[in-house]
Amino acid sequence: MDMTAHLASPEEVLMLWRAGASILRILGGLLLALVIAGCVSLGIQTEGVSGPLAWRVTDCQVQAVTGDTGVIMGREGRDVYACTLILHDTQGAAITFTQLAATMTATASLAPVAMEQDIQWRLRPHGTLRRPLSSTYQCTGGECINPGPIAPVWHLRLTGVDDQGQPVRVVIHVRLPANPEAIPKR
Repeated sequence: MDMTAHLASPEEVLMLWRAGASILRILGGLLLALVIAGCVSLGIQTEGVSGPLAWRVTDCQVQAVTGDTGVIMGREGRDVYACTLILHDTQGAAITFTQLAATMTATASLAPVAMEQDIQWRLRPHGTLRRPLSSTYQCTGGECINPGPIAPVWHLRLTGVDDQGQPVRVVIHVRLPANPEAIPKR
């Protein structure tokens, strides 16, 4: 057995260097693609498809609500970001949703709010269902810090059954801009 060391020729070194550079270019391209894909997913998300549903959010507006609602930045009232969630069956089966689980965040400075609710939403075959969707923040203490513009992010999970008794689970991710007028019109 020959155990002598082999020194690479200049041609072999150049070939290995080029192969390494090619691998780095490929890895760099993949990393760039992942970063771009990640940034794109952080944009506005007002429509999509999930399971048997096409969904979209429309008619968004920010409304000031006053009255006995708590104190925000030294004034009574709060802002409500209200929209309409439209669900459309794409597969021709009636669906009855019986459970809604939702998590909403608005800004990095506010804690997420989660809730679960029993519902009875009936969606006819190829039908459309419209439901209100709203976000707000409100202070319970005497001093409040302005969290800045509210840009709601909703994670919704609807569960129920179709007309054949089969379970249905739909997940919807909504990402709204701070200014509802920035939502593309359809």
